[in-house]
Amino acid sequence: MNLTAVLHLVATLLIGAGLLISGQELTLGLFGLGGALIIAGIAVARRDDTGEDGHPGQQG
Repeated sequence: MNLTAVLHLVATLLIGAGLLISGQELTLGLFGLGGALIIAGIAVARRDDTGEDGHPGQQG
């Protein structure tokens, strides 16, 4: 399982837990952390897709 998949899986679990938790601060914290992990997963996936010169689709 690659890093992008792990980040998105953990983010989904945190957001799901945020839906089940009754405390407002904890819910917002889990949503925020889940959102940050989703963005991190996208950034990792885009970094893996760029070549050395920064252009997408050119694996070096």
